[in-house]
Amino acid sequence: MRIISILFLQRQLIFLISCCGTIIKTG
Repeated sequence: MRIISILFLQRQLIFLISCCGTIIKTG
């Protein structure tokens, strides 16, 4: 269960970073 939660958190982090990156590029 821990591994799954860690992978889920990693995916969320990558998604947030990519979103922030696109916002900064457009901004």
